[in-house]
Amino acid sequence: MTSTSRVMAVTGANKGIGFEVARRLLVDNPDATVLVAARSEERGKAAVQKLDTPRARFISLDMADAASITAFAARVAADYGRLDVLVANAGMLGMDVADTRASIAVNYTGNVRLARAVAPLLAPGSRFVFVSSRLGSLAALPGAALRATLTAPDLTVDALSRVMDAAADAADAGGAPALAAAGWDPNPYAVSKVGLTTLVRLLGRDEDRPGVWYHAVCPGLTDTGGNADAIAGLPGIVPLAQGADGVVWATRLGAEGGVNGAFWAEGRRVDYADQADMDGWKANVPAPELVTA
Repeated sequence: MTSTSRVMAVTGANKGIGFEVARRLLVDNPDATVLVAARSEERGKAAVQKLDTPRARFISLDMADAASITAFAARVAADYGRLDVLVANAGMLGMDVADTRASIAVNYTGNVRLARAVAPLLAPGSRFVFVSSRLGSLAALPGAALRATLTAPDLTVDALSRVMDAAADAADAGGAPALAAAGWDPNPYAVSKVGLTTLVRLLGRDEDRPGVWYHAVCPGLTDTGGNADAIAGLPGIVPLAQGADGVVWATRLGAEGGVNGAFWAEGRRVDYADQADMDGWKANVPAPELVTA
């Protein structure tokens, strides 16, 4: 069937920023159905129950499973026929170099599959917001050759995926030294988020339907409940609600955002290859410690 009301979905919506974003979308859009997408049916349905409205509905989605992503898109198509807003929040916070391949699989490859699967459901006026990170900035990369590859005007999503596969292979073969030799910051979370932010740029660049917008957003160093050990003691931690603010704000960005496929942080558009901007951020919020052994 085709829905006459707006349809919004949030991945990883059973907890943390994802849940807060789903709650805010329900409040801000009283005409909308919000799909709470989660890997765990038990936790997803518990989140729906907590949201306490018939406009919130659980839908199964495992970002590490290609079949689950295909089934998600098919379910949305069959039940609603459209998707007006999709917030891609689900992710993996891998801080051990051994997590590199898994981090890329969830944070990058899963989002490539998701973007392709739902593309037919996005009509003019749709927004696709990816929750990324300042660590997904190209300016975080020490390798000039790698930066040049990822900013090349003729880079394609398939070519980007090959770069990401090579990063996973390097980590598997030689750990942090091999990643560093290939030009990466040897932090699996950062590697995967660089891929994600670059993906969003390519999606925005190649989008040929007026009014379909792609944005990457860093919500700030937010205590999501699942990252407490990684961020403990760091300055600049923002409350969950504040982190969700920027994500919800991005679901309303369109032409006023200026550039499709843009990267947003601290409420402003950020050039994700700007070294000075990245250095200024690092001076105030140092990156969590990487586990290399």
